[in-house]
Amino acid sequence: MFTCDIDVDGFDALNIHYVHKKRETVDAIPLLFCRGWPGSFCEVMKILPLLTAFAPGYPSLHVVVLSLPGYGFLEAPRKAGFGVNQYAEVAHKPMIVLGYNKYVTQGTD
Repeated sequence: MFTCDIDVDGFDALNIHYVHKKRETVDAIPLLFCRGWPGSFCEVMKILPLLTAFAPGYPSLHVVVLSLPGYGFLEAPRKAGFGVNQYAEVAHKPMIVLGYNKYVTQGTD
């Protein structure tokens, strides 16, 4: 589990929490796992071994799971107007920092 500060355009930086499980396979597909409220990253921890395990005939995945800013113990935006575009920015920027210029996403709610 990691945290990092993400600068959000028009807002202050937010300290976000994420889990990063990287496969040793060179051609693994980066997956940004976005979960909804009232869920928790703990739910994803149960299936993380399955998502990153080697299985012949199935793609290998690097998995990044973000926690939602402003929920639980996580830092919340301090300015009104933080919406879908800002959440997308908060999700995209760590992927770039982790070296994933192309990735797939999964979302729940």
